[in-house]
Amino acid sequence: MVDPATLHPLDSNKVYDVFEVKNIQNGDKEKCQELYETMEREYQDSDSVDFFCQNFTGNLKNYKNIKFSDFFDKFRCKFLNIWIYKYLVKEKLNLFDLKSTFIKGRIVNFWNEYNFKNTCDYDFIYYYNKNNDYNKIKKMYEFALNYEKLYFFIKTSNDPCTTEDEKYIQESLKLYEEVKSECESEPEPEFSSKYITKKIHCDALKDIYKFYSKNELSELKCTTTMSAEQVLKKIKERESAQLSKVVFREIESRDSRLGSSQNQLSPSEETSSPSDSHNAMAITFPLLGVLSIFYSLYKFTPVGSLINSRFMGSKVNSFNINEGEHELLENEFDYEHMNVSVGEHGIGYHPVQ
Repeated sequence: MVDPATLHPLDSNKVYDVFEVKNIQNGDKEKCQELYETMEREYQDSDSVDFFCQNFTGNLKNYKNIKFSDFFDKFRCKFLNIWIYKYLVKEKLNLFDLKSTFIKGRIVNFWNEYNFKNTCDYDFIYYYNKNNDYNKIKKMYEFALNYEKLYFFIKTSNDPCTTEDEKYIQESLKLYEEVKSECESEPEPEFSSKYITKKIHCDALKDIYKFYSKNELSELKCTTTMSAEQVLKKIKERESAQLSKVVFREIESRDSRLGSSQNQLSPSEETSSPSDSHNAMAITFPLLGVLSIFYSLYKFTPVGSLINSRFMGSKVNSFNINEGEHELLENEFDYEHMNVSVGEHGIGYHPVQ
């Protein structure tokens, strides 16, 4: 059974992790310990509060260092508020009982103590109402966050959609149309309670349309839809075909280089005539005779000592020079060997993530 989430992984599945792990070491341990003790004393419940507090205060102190994507960076504040409210919902602290009110009040106090309001406002306190605006804005911001990756999978890589992809895209676009229709109908003055009720998701829509054009998101549509198993098969077939093309081009390129090198040989280098061999022999034998006589004089007469004492310095210098040349040749060979290895075997292919 293929997990559809592994075929086309979405950023919304991991975006909140950046708030959970990135800055926990930078949390305000003293303030969080104080909150922990208060929760333990007043409500006999402090299991998750300390962990959340360390993350939250660490995020306030290192807010600008939290990176994820261009869209996330633009709306980092919105995702921070969604993450906070997500925690409150999970721990059933989004209600209006004493414990929930205390926790929300303490979060706002942290906000003010760090002078954070000018950087990012605490919108999460407005998320609870009968229209369930939190779920609307969460889905809207998450779809806009996922748009770039979905576009890459479906349009750039030309992947078929999974059934889950198509359902997610259709439901998201339907939500956008509903919010758009609601927010564009008869604008209300800001003091109207009706406007305040719908203001949160209307503002979210305006924010997103500042980043993406109104029609850009709606253009994302599936052309082919299959089961996750079928999509995985298609992706593997495409990757195999692409890898074969890369290997073929590499072999073709290497053969071309070898052919070019061989064609550069001159006719005189490719063959040697009989007359060339006779000429070489006529020169070689007399030369060997001269070298033999010179060696006898050097080895068994005082001439050798004279030559040795006169040219010893030159010999040492020559040895050092030759040794340096030898090292250079070895290094050059290593470099060429490395290049050949890369050329013949360094075929890399990155499958679609």
